[in-house]
Amino acid sequence: MTTTHIEQLLRSLTPAEPSATLFQSVAHDFSLADKFRHTEPLPVESSEATRKPRLQPLTWASLGAAAAVLIMSVMQYSAHHPRSASPSVAGTTTASARLTTEIPISSSREFLKVNDDGINFSQLGQPERRLRVKSIERQQWVDPRDGAVYIIETPREHAIAVPVSIQ
Repeated sequence: MTTTHIEQLLRSLTPAEPSATLFQSVAHDFSLADKFRHTEPLPVESSEATRKPRLQPLTWASLGAAAAVLIMSVMQYSAHHPRSASPSVAGTTTASARLTTEIPISSSREFLKVNDDGINFSQLGQPERRLRVKSIERQQWVDPRDGAVYIIETPREHAIAVPVSIQ
């Protein structure tokens, strides 16, 4: 069979007529839809109108999860940022005596330059390639009291020794 013969066979096919039961079920569905569209809303009883709305179980679970996340983040934050000592003079505060209230937002590192110092020999006589990597570490903090964002950039330089196999 060639493709033209198959195409001619496919063109000669005609779809069958829908059955009478399909027409009846569609007509029944449309009549039900019309009944629901034109019904009056049910009257609200006075006891239901004055009753307070109930929270669904999913809402309670969401509130519990949010509280757990908040507590865990506060615990983690306080573990990494111990509170400073109380001020030495009553009524005055110094920068070192203030409590840190900033919340960390993000931390990232941007690599600026990689210098290849070539192949050297270690103290054990093993060949190794020495690399110097220059980067900047960025940490962002937000003060929840006024929304101020603090960005701290720290330049870093690391010397890396990569073992080399000479063949």
